[in-house]
Amino acid sequence: MAEQNVDFEENNDDISLADNQTRVFLVDYENVKTQGLNGISKLTESDTVCIFYSVRMQII
Repeated sequence: MAEQNVDFEENNDDISLADNQTRVFLVDYENVKTQGLNGISKLTESDTVCIFYSVRMQII
């Protein structure tokens, strides 16, 4: 499977998906902290976000 990086800081309005496709975002919160949530307002109902963290994180 090819890796696709999406940078929400840029204008990604041209990204289009077929009706039956979904996007999955994996966020390593311990490494990226809140920056990993940049672009959250651009998520759609069909998107999935998985946030990984451990007990070492004091706040989320």
